[in-house]
Amino acid sequence: MRLTVSISLIAALSAAAINCEAQSAPNWVVGGEEGEGTELGARARVFRLPNHLLVVERDAPFLKLVTPEGRVRQQIGRLGGGPGEFRQPSAVYFDLTRREVLVVDGAAVRVSVYSLGDSLRFVRSLTAPEPSLEGVCLLRGRLFGLVRNSATMLREFAVEGDRLVVKRAFAEPRSLHPLSAIPALRNEASGSLHCDTRHGELVVVSRTLGEVHRIDPEGRRHDVYALPGFAVMTMVANGGGFAAEIRQGDTYDIVSNLVSLADNLGIVVARGRMTPQGRRTVGYLTYTLAARTSVAAPPLEAWGQVGAFGAQVVCLQEEPIPTLAMFSGRRCPSR
Repeated sequence: MRLTVSISLIAALSAAAINCEAQSAPNWVVGGEEGEGTELGARARVFRLPNHLLVVERDAPFLKLVTPEGRVRQQIGRLGGGPGEFRQPSAVYFDLTRREVLVVDGAAVRVSVYSLGDSLRFVRSLTAPEPSLEGVCLLRGRLFGLVRNSATMLREFAVEGDRLVVKRAFAEPRSLHPLSAIPALRNEASGSLHCDTRHGELVVVSRTLGEVHRIDPEGRRHDVYALPGFAVMTMVANGGGFAAEIRQGDTYDIVSNLVSLADNLGIVVARGRMTPQGRRTVGYLTYTLAARTSVAAPPLEAWGQVGAFGAQVVCLQEEPIPTLAMFSGRRCPSR
């Protein structure tokens, strides 16, 4: 899908009610109907890197490096199985010490490593030990990974040559959902992985259940809490498994991204409504990570936060046309 600058969208934003910490008119916009040729795909994920934004696409070129000024500096990543090629990249981790970007591609069963300067430079590929790898992160010098459809959710890896080798598997999937006795539903606990260096914990956020797992890296403690106000899609038991029942008009939430806030982790949730044309995003909620218990439900906003650059914030909007924009302030505009 082509993303261009939308004059009508900017006008609508200027007239809309806004968050008191963000101005309504964006400083720049990538997206809409009348842009300058930049193409981004629908359902793209955007990650904040130092001095850059990294857009991870569903189609080639899979990686787009964007400056804080809204200029696409680099587009790389063809479809394939060779070095620097992808099948379905899903997650990104930035190693601040080495200034390396790790891109997880579970479909290709590997992690691609890039050095980050003014642009991305391919360094090497690390073969993963299993195809269900969903994310990686470093916690105090130790490399951890998140997998799904397994008896345990987490792995501690060692790097041996061009391979990731499992040192330890731990953390059984669990859920607070009423159907949690069904093993297939417990696997929905998987989603996004974050290494919380402040508390020395691993954080797993379920994409569909809206549950947050705080796990001690030694496996001694595994706490779970549900995001308040998270609208879980209707699920019903179906034989030995479960099935999602989503009807026209139903509203349900999906965790779309984890972002760094000023002093905490932000959990960005996309709220969608089922229409005859499929799911349509109607707004975003940004939760703040809680240490042990639930936090208050945040307000529904028009944009999902990606990250901040100084006194400015970058925001993403999927509907009606996927759009990336920067605003002055600390938060994205509200509805």
